[in-house]
Amino acid sequence: MDINTENKKFGREFPEDKLFKEYLKTNDEKKLLELVALIKPWLSGMIFTFVQNEQTTIKIIKETFKIFIMERNRFNNSKRSIIYEIYLIAKNNSLFWV
Repeated sequence: MDINTENKKFGREFPEDKLFKEYLKTNDEKKLLELVALIKPWLSGMIFTFVQNEQTTIKIIKETFKIFIMERNRFNNSKRSIIYEIYLIAKNNSLFWV
């Protein structure tokens, strides 16, 4: 059973997943900006924990969202939450800078 099914089973649908689906459906840039605004605060904290440098953190965030946008269709059929997918991109990018 995939994570989105599990979340719905327990009455949890993450707003990030909903925004991502709406963005894919409508290609509305506002939805993408909402998604970025929702994810960026915790993502910044997580990346900074790895690299301990503010400028590097900003570079990694930009690169993470660039990869995410370029490969967005790959995540459409993912069984994992979009939050986890973005986390994986950011974590892998952070490892190059450590």
